[in-house]
Amino acid sequence: MLGDHLLGIYEKALDAGDDWYRRMDKVRDLGFDFLEISIDESEERLSRIYGSDPEIMDIELMNCIRKHLSYEEKIGSPWYKVYPDVGNIAAWWLDPLSDLEAGIHSIVGVHLKDTLCRTSEKPGVFRDIPFGQGYVDFAACLGKLEELGYTGPYMIEMWHKEGQDDRMLVREAKAFIEEQYEKGVKR
Repeated sequence: MLGDHLLGIYEKALDAGDDWYRRMDKVRDLGFDFLEISIDESEERLSRIYGSDPEIMDIELMNCIRKHLSYEEKIGSPWYKVYPDVGNIAAWWLDPLSDLEAGIHSIVGVHLKDTLCRTSEKPGVFRDIPFGQGYVDFAACLGKLEELGYTGPYMIEMWHKEGQDDRMLVREAKAFIEEQYEKGVKR
């Protein structure tokens, strides 16, 4: 738990060589409430796509909650909601705090990852940035969500690389997010 919120971990943060039993043991042992299963371009994971909420992504088409809201209005379905990623929003030089506020009524979950912003010389870096080494102000984002009365889950998004100690890195990331949450709610 993160405050009163469920706290999950991204499937790709754990060693892909582990079977599902081992992964779920790690989720429990590391103190998470759930494992978010990944949907990406791989054949196995593409088959999981049916019934998912859209995530605010690392492409300009859907890079902020406000863009999602325009689609939500057009579609008009009570099931079409958003799962924003504060790292993706920040990497586009957008203001995550105002974006979260604009869409609070549609947020069903929040991804937490660090990113580096786009510049005129280079594209943004949307993954593999260790927590605390990127651009995201997690304390401000988490504090804003609490202020807005957000009640949904949070999910730490990170990627495991072969040879890394996934337990240690996930434990460090969780401790960082817990610290940022405490700072954010005390603002």
